[in-house]
Amino acid sequence: MARSPRALPQLLTIAVVLAVVIGVPIAEFSLLALVAQWIGIWPTLGILFAKMVIGTFLARRELSRARETLTEALRAGRQPTPNREKRGMGDSALVLIGAILLILPGLVTDLVGLVMVLPFTRALPRAIGAALFSRQAKRFGIDTTRMAARMDPGSTIKGETVDETPADPGRRPGDDGQVISGEIER
Repeated sequence: MARSPRALPQLLTIAVVLAVVIGVPIAEFSLLALVAQWIGIWPTLGILFAKMVIGTFLARRELSRARETLTEALRAGRQPTPNREKRGMGDSALVLIGAILLILPGLVTDLVGLVMVLPFTRALPRAIGAALFSRQAKRFGIDTTRMAARMDPGSTIKGETVDETPADPGRRPGDDGQVISGEIER
């Protein structure tokens, strides 16, 4: 029986998910056991508690900032892109995911979480996330280059809608007489 071309990527995805679901807890437990043997159980528990507190603080802060950014954007009637620190919503999402990984007990997830939380290492997960998003969008026939142009604040053309009745009585079907006038600034 021949398999469809889509079957291999689906099997690969299932294998990766199973490896992560099974492998990460084993790696976490093994690393925690090694660290506990090396520095002792109480310092290890102290590290786990401290990083959970830091993760909780970061998660609450990012959720608050994201809510504030969305609220300001909705009030102003604009798209919720950068917030006060000129970070996009994508960076806020990375920090939030990293904070959640810091809350989870374990040291392997902490390393991944720190890479997402720290500004100077966030470029790597941002690039990986953008590549994954672009690949998935292409699978569904979405043109991400056009999406990026629409999201760019510099690509907005300011203008106004003016009602004009066309002088031509034989106008085209669907022509409602609206003309958009304005200037294009680059």
